[in-house]
Amino acid sequence: HTVHLWAFAVQPGAHGKGIGSQLMRFFLARARKQGVLRVQLTAEADNGKALRFYQKHGFKKEGRLRKASKRKTGCVDLIALAKLLE
Repeated sequence: HTVHLWAFAVQPGAHGKGIGSQLMRFFLARARKQGVLRVQLTAEADNGKALRFYQKHGFKKEGRLRKASKRKTGCVDLIALAKLLE
């Protein structure tokens, strides 16, 4: 009943054209049809664009995973988000 969305991205040239929103709506509709009740994911805490995108699509913040993602420049916190499909 729960799906974890591990990666969601569109190519940089497609940003701002609504393609990501179309894909997300398709994904959520498909998940709902298949009986999924919850979709969860994480986004890097300093990626405001991604966080705004997910929140625009109804995802709610559920917590913070401190230093959970490693980059070349160090570690970054992840924000846990989820959307209930009702």
